[in-house]
Amino acid sequence: TDLINVTDAITVSGSNVGIGTSSPDLSGFGSGTNGLDISDATLAGLRLNGNAADSLYLVSGADRHWVLGRGAVPMTFSTNGTERMRIDSNGNVGIGTSSPDNVGSTTALTINRASGNGQLSLMGNGTVYGRIFADNATGDLKMGNPTSNDVMFYTANLERMRIDATGAVTMPAQPAFLVTPSGSQSNITVGNEVTVVFGTE
Repeated sequence: TDLINVTDAITVSGSNVGIGTSSPDLSGFGSGTNGLDISDATLAGLRLNGNAADSLYLVSGADRHWVLGRGAVPMTFSTNGTERMRIDSNGNVGIGTSSPDNVGSTTALTINRASGNGQLSLMGNGTVYGRIFADNATGDLKMGNPTSNDVMFYTANLERMRIDATGAVTMPAQPAFLVTPSGSQSNITVGNEVTVVFGTE
């Protein structure tokens, strides 16, 4: 049985191999890049078939690209020989864990570190302005802004509450509302009937 059947379909050019093209070229990825170039006028794809029911497809089309895994198996990503991230068959994503949280009808992003804290960092133009993390030592959930800028809370695309770098809390929709770390306010009327007393520790 022939292992290779070529009918003007495969081209070897230097360190490049082309399927569906006589001029394989990977320089679009970066100068000096060599490898396998699979070309087609409509859809070009590669199937990795370790098990027919669980094949992995890499496909490129005119308006989108696909990484498609068949079967109820996870897709994993590794660096330096160690798994760093996986997407399970339910769409849950785990970073630093092979067992992402799976809660009923929700789709979860789970960030874990075995010897530290799982953390989500939010960055703008190279500067971290927000962190949400689980403190492995205390079990506390912590969130905040590591810079001297404010933390703001929105609903319906409107700012409802703000915490500044001093710890003062303001609510733009309630101009009389202000709590500062160094003092307290009492007898603040909300609406026409309810009186709330605010204090600090």
